Amino acid sequence: MKNAFILSVAFGFAFLMSGSLSSRSTAEEARPRPVVLELYTSQGCSSCPPANKVLADLGKLDGVIALSFSVDYWNYLGWRDTFSKPEFTQRQYAYAQPLKLRSVYTPQLVIDGMDHMPGARQKDIRSTIESRRAAQAKTDVSIGAVGGQMRIHVEAAQKPAHDAAIWVVDYMPGPQEVAVGRGENRGRTIAHFNVVTGLKKIGEWKGQTADYSMPACKHACAILVQDMHHGEIIGAADYRVG
Repeated sequence: MKNAFILSVAFGFAFLMSGSLSSRSTAEEARPRPVVLELYTSQGCSSCPPANKVLADLGKLDGVIALSFSVDYWNYLGWRDTFSKPEFTQRQYAYAQPLKLRSVYTPQLVIDGMDHMPGARQKDIRSTIESRRAAQAKTDVSIGAVGGQMRIHVEAAQKPAHDAAIWVVDYMPGPQEVAVGRGENRGRTIAHFNVVTGLKKIGEWKGQTADYSMPACKHACAILVQDMHHGEIIGAADYRVG
């Protein structure tokens, strides 16, 4: 009887633990997957303002990290985009081969490094966001801050097919307005959303646990774990100061 009692208790404990793990697994699976939107835009592009507005609308959705990258290749038209940087243009061009593009364009929206389309096509973008939500992140990313230092943690996971890069993307959250004095948008005030100000690779990921400490960002930042060849974004997190 004593042995039977012990076996019964052990079985019951295992059953409860199984239920607990099952519930936790279900909760993890139900967690919304961060979807990263990258809009490549320019103040010198007359078709970009509508896409800027679409990005602002989509950026309000739960589980969406919306980022606005200003490129510099239209600056010769008479107006230098006040947020443009050559490294943002380089990032857009790096997408051309994996996305099988003959050329880049504005306004171009890249979704999770996997899909692209004109940035004003809100209905198509929303549909793609929903399909990307169904794809679970390959790794979990978390960000915290202690004593003016930002702590970044990338969870261990199955080794990816290709090595990944870990990027820190600094940006100014919310709307930023600029009065354009020349070029195609002369006389207009252009509104941007979540304007990217800096882009830095801080490490590589091969499936291992990775921890980083660095000075806290000024306004906000996103951490992207992305296929080394500018392919799929397999993990992401967002952090805002204050």
